[in-house]
Amino acid sequence: MTELEIPIIYSRIISSMAARTPAAVREVLRGTGLDQNLGKSLGGYMSIVQYAQLLRNASFVSGDALIALKAGTHIPLSVHGPLSIAATSSPTLGIALKTLAHYTKLRSPFCGIRLKQDAGNMLMLFNMQSVLGDQSEAALDFILANIGHNLPNFGCRLPVVVKLELSRPKPDNAREYKQLLGCDVTFDQSRDAFVFDAEDMDIELLGANEKAFAKSVDQLRRISSSLNLSDTTEDSVLNIFIKNTGHLCTLEDVAQDMLTTPRTLQRRLRAEALSFQSLRDNWLSQQARNHLEQDGLSVEVTATLLGYSDTANFRRSFKRWFGYPPGRYSKK
Repeated sequence: MTELEIPIIYSRIISSMAARTPAAVREVLRGTGLDQNLGKSLGGYMSIVQYAQLLRNASFVSGDALIALKAGTHIPLSVHGPLSIAATSSPTLGIALKTLAHYTKLRSPFCGIRLKQDAGNMLMLFNMQSVLGDQSEAALDFILANIGHNLPNFGCRLPVVVKLELSRPKPDNAREYKQLLGCDVTFDQSRDAFVFDAEDMDIELLGANEKAFAKSVDQLRRISSSLNLSDTTEDSVLNIFIKNTGHLCTLEDVAQDMLTTPRTLQRRLRAEALSFQSLRDNWLSQQARNHLEQDGLSVEVTATLLGYSDTANFRRSFKRWFGYPPGRYSKK
């Protein structure tokens, strides 16, 4: 996986969607070296070069620019093993999405996913590495369709509304995106992201199961460790925030803890399309909302728990994060 390997079952699904005959399937697989794997078990991986060629061939043979998107809607959630179990057994939608964001790298290691709170929305942001070349957009479509099409299978107790924002120009076949994904899609945006209502993150899942969730996450952690998948810089920074709960960490604090310089840390975060300020704001805003809304704590106590020595500064930060003062949640 350190060489960016992708589950070989994707080749079967993409080739079956792109081709109608055995001869056409062979054309989809031409030059990939995957022909001999079609009749074998679902296990195994293909390289990034093989995957890019597969996507390129599928588009050519099918004559369909959206073939990857369509193929992605045919990936059953169960194909992802412990990742699918972790998602559907999560206690809430928010935790399910967080788990997907963290462990999707086990299935599509070229795609970084992170959650970010933006006013009243929760964004699921996608950042593709450049290793796929001209097939980055198709590979992203495959992932978006896989996640978006399977969201109803998470089993939310209440209806969830989601939108998709894409940075690419609006194509001639834009209407097909909504038909395939079942949600509104807008183009020419500044990001590639699913957009949820932040309040929906607390919606419970019908299949919530504490033991199943813990077991599957443990499996995912062991797989990550065995594949030598190192944590992202984002993960490392968040771990330091967690470790120092109650202290308002500065860029200098975190850099020192990571045995690096503030400038190097900023550069590493920029490589993941992040900034220290946005990462810290997202972390603090989530903690603040949990303390006020779920725990029922006062504004003053919440400010102290987050490391603010001045409640007024916390109030200003909260209003910047959410667009309204913290008193909306706290009645104390």
